[in-house]
Amino acid sequence: MTKTLKNHRLDLVISDLLTVNLTLLITLWISKELINFNILQLFFLFVSGNGVWVIVSLVQKIYKWKEWVRLEKELPILWITVLSYFSLFLIIQQLFIPEVIPTGVAINYLGFLVIAIPVVRLLVRSLDFNDVNSFNYIIVGGKGTNIKHIFESFRYVYRGRANCLGRFGNTPHNPIENIGDYPSLKEYVRSSENLQKLFYVYSELSNEEVREIMQICQTKFIDFEIIPRETDLFPRGVKVEFFDDLPVLLLKGEPLLRLRNKILKRFFDLIFSSLVIILIFPWLLPIIAILIKLESKGSVFFIQDRSGYKGSAFPCFKFRTMTVNNDSDNKQATKNDTRITKIGGFLRRTSLDEFPQFINAFLGQMSVVGPRPHMLKHTEDYSKLIDIFMIRHQVKPGITGWAQVSGYRGPTEQLEQMENRVKYDVWYVENWSFWLDIKCIFYTVFNVVKGEDNAF
Repeated sequence: MTKTLKNHRLDLVISDLLTVNLTLLITLWISKELINFNILQLFFLFVSGNGVWVIVSLVQKIYKWKEWVRLEKELPILWITVLSYFSLFLIIQQLFIPEVIPTGVAINYLGFLVIAIPVVRLLVRSLDFNDVNSFNYIIVGGKGTNIKHIFESFRYVYRGRANCLGRFGNTPHNPIENIGDYPSLKEYVRSSENLQKLFYVYSELSNEEVREIMQICQTKFIDFEIIPRETDLFPRGVKVEFFDDLPVLLLKGEPLLRLRNKILKRFFDLIFSSLVIILIFPWLLPIIAILIKLESKGSVFFIQDRSGYKGSAFPCFKFRTMTVNNDSDNKQATKNDTRITKIGGFLRRTSLDEFPQFINAFLGQMSVVGPRPHMLKHTEDYSKLIDIFMIRHQVKPGITGWAQVSGYRGPTEQLEQMENRVKYDVWYVENWSFWLDIKCIFYTVFNVVKGEDNAF
């Protein structure tokens, strides 16, 4: 069942089930037939109705429709699903609790449902549209028919929120203005400050040149999205995103780009960090503060600028674990590091030094789970050495992360160590789910209790 539901829209499943149940309840209430049911009959009616809807909707595959498809193309399969559900539901009802729902009431229920399901789908779809902010984009390559198709599809999907800055190509095509040729593209992207998306159709650029442009886009936080040259070669079974009826191959599809997922993650961060601050900080902070002060001079907290969301710097809080020194901003802690105090070593081994970062999470600068924030110098250095390094900054940094619970914590003296950490961070960004965050938190607690070799 997990494999079956993996690519399904949970929000659509919930909204449809609510619609099916509420519509039935309202129909029975309006017709004054609700009083004819006892508790057991009502329970059976709603449980069987939910079961039938789940089975029929999975057979019709209506929850795999997470692309941008016109509603009129979605309506026929929705109505077929409703009719199939109603027929099967009515048969079961007549077999087990006959004559409780009159024929007229049943027909009214069908009529309400035929209208309600598409209306609710339209409301849920509006949330998808609201996920999209206004943005500027350019087109690379393509021909007149491709470009016309792009404009028509974007007009439907983005509703005036997409502003085309122009096209790069050697041959001009209406209805778009050429703003440069292929050799000038790299410099344009590198120096652009108001570009959010680059749509690559096809061109005379070599693969190496395209890869170089993709890398520049990553470091500039510009979405690089590919539009196939011949759209009819791509059936819906291929993993593509459909904007209207235009298939677009996405090089990234981070779940946390969606508004509903951002809200869910932020809500969880607020609740979790608030509980830690209210329940744990009042007694833990004084104990650790006294121990730090007794052993060495300096502040209880160590505050250092770290790289956060989209590379922006933020003050990251920690308990101070070292003697005051001048190398904190450029030198990582190593095993048997003489700068680490005795209480500092204990705090590092137990990860208690990271507890003040729940303040960062509460303020929205960090998340409970996410890629660990690096020193600014490390971000500057490694972004030049590892092509996918900046992808990890597409989300907020975390107090704990998938790379850390997978064994990639501690110093990164070799480039390979950082490459492995980044691979796990990028996998997290591209495969985020609420349950993955819960899993990371569970593993973090387990590793603290068990102890880790790299925790020093």
